[in-house]
Amino acid sequence: SSFGNPATFFGHILLRFNIEKNNHGNMLLNPTINFGAIVPPKENSLSYFFNGVFGFYAGRYTIQKFYAHNHMYGEVELRDLWEYVLNLNPEQTKRLAYHTWELLNNVDFKYYFFKENCAFRFAKLLEYVLDSPILTAELSLWTIPVNVFYPLKEIEVDGKPLIKEVRFHPSRQRRLINKIDRFDSSEKEWVVSIFNSISVLDSVKFKSLILQKKIKILDALIDYFQYKIIDDPTKEELKSQKRLVLFSRSRLGLRKKEEINSRL
Repeated sequence: SSFGNPATFFGHILLRFNIEKNNHGNMLLNPTINFGAIVPPKENSLSYFFNGVFGFYAGRYTIQKFYAHNHMYGEVELRDLWEYVLNLNPEQTKRLAYHTWELLNNVDFKYYFFKENCAFRFAKLLEYVLDSPILTAELSLWTIPVNVFYPLKEIEVDGKPLIKEVRFHPSRQRRLINKIDRFDSSEKEWVVSIFNSISVLDSVKFKSLILQKKIKILDALIDYFQYKIIDDPTKEELKSQKRLVLFSRSRLGLRKKEEINSRL
């Protein structure tokens, strides 16, 4: 969820069609279906909340390449993503694709933040394909993604679990935290020192570090500066400092192949 977007406070659901043949296995190019409120530009927060809660917005399915959502949620809003790979049979996959295509042709719904939202609409879409109920009558006051994913764990298709696999896609923030956690104390000190004073990059002590250690520190700094810029995009000083780090990093070349592979 994103605190900057009340509509996603309980999380958000997308539907991605994995087309490996046409996209050469690159998941970022796969078509992804979103359902959301059609909100006028520059809507103020009070109107946004009131209209969303009481159903004064239309809701609509839209389609984009996955990289647009991955960038917005994982890189800009710093939200982790979980991918639930569904074990649908060919007939169900065809029904899902055809019905989704119908819904994309400017079919509007009433949108309610707490009830008829993305979780509700994707649950109804899957119920149509699976011929199996997902939402129960007890959940009459709200619908959140958890209400959809828990029932999916109990459904089988042709004797196999509907959920084939769950994949975790960490946000930029999560990746940064994991990266820093693997640093020793001296490497962490270098990151803090350079962030606080960019002139440290030109110090004799930093330049005397072994190549791979400098690369490791600068890579982490690039991620950290980007994280801080996302938090406050108006700070031009941060952008200028990031450019200096990028320039220093560009002069050091590539990482060792075995080190890159160990992180994949």
